[in-house]
Amino acid sequence: MKLKNIAGQKNVDKYVSSKLETFSKSEKTMETLYKLMFSEKTNVFAEETDGYRIKKITYQECQNLIDKMAKKLSFLLKDIPYNSMIGIDLPNSLDWIVVFWGLLKAGYKPLLINSRVGIETINEIIKKFSIMSVISDTAKLEVKTFTLSEIEKCVPPTDMKTSGFANEVFLMSSNTSGSLKICGYTGEEFYYQICDSANIIHTCKQIKKHYNGELKLLTFLPFYHIFGLVAVYIWFTFFSRTLVFLKDNDPKTIVNTI
Repeated sequence: MKLKNIAGQKNVDKYVSSKLETFSKSEKTMETLYKLMFSEKTNVFAEETDGYRIKKITYQECQNLIDKMAKKLSFLLKDIPYNSMIGIDLPNSLDWIVVFWGLLKAGYKPLLINSRVGIETINEIIKKFSIMSVISDTAKLEVKTFTLSEIEKCVPPTDMKTSGFANEVFLMSSNTSGSLKICGYTGEEFYYQICDSANIIHTCKQIKKHYNGELKLLTFLPFYHIFGLVAVYIWFTFFSRTLVFLKDNDPKTIVNTI
């Protein structure tokens, strides 16, 4: 079956090579990554279900949500210096994606919080790195916290402008060694990891197969972990594939979805 969602290229290999070549000739920043990731406007970015119906959202529709989020966050965080770290403590979801890029576009560096390390450890990290705000619907943290519903209700001025893209993302280690680490990744470092994913399609043919013309990925690996962030989210959405968000991570839900 001929694929229709590879920007007019003859096959997946040519599409991947073409998009990577464009990235290699551009500034290797998070802003460039964002623009290329959302360049195939009509491709389906995400699917989710309420158990009865499947809701689809395109890359253009997601980008529209990110633009609105960036303005809301610019207004809510206006007293926090640009390029500061702002925590994200949310489960995998469309909201997570929108907040992630919204923060970067508003000029802030996301800190992807691993909620499994515990509240005390998270509060220690917040204090150590002088994090002034976190976006969370659940955590009771020792810092100003905005919930998604509070952000949704925010109405920024019509002339609200964002400061320009931040260029770094921070992740927490899983703390299995008892010594939690914070690691930062720039747009250029993500570029090299995307290049590695392109090499894989030449040695593992299975990874580029599309079913009925589409390639979809289940998002049960947490985005706050480097493997979930890169090998599930960034690797594939850079090439404008489709994410499938589950209503929960129960094994029956995963199997039934597949």
